[in-house]
Amino acid sequence: MTSARKPPPDGLDLGTAKWQRSPAAVGDEVIEIAHVAGYIAMRNSADPDTPPLIFTPAEWAAFTAGVKNSEFDFAGDGPGEPS
Repeated sequence: MTSARKPPPDGLDLGTAKWQRSPAAVGDEVIEIAHVAGYIAMRNSADPDTPPLIFTPAEWAAFTAGVKNSEFDFAGDGPGEPS
């Protein structure tokens, strides 16, 4: 499966982003988010030069609701293995 990463909206300046991580984050490789011009950007702190994922507020709400509802949990025998 390939994923299509949509480009940031024209004029979205990620250079001014103030990246945040969870206070519970441990280590150097964590997910960071930033609120930029009405969008939510998400990146891996271990590879900050990789383009971040960009979410609209509605997409972010749907994503975080899915996380809270365990929609992304795997019940397989090992990490990342679907049931």
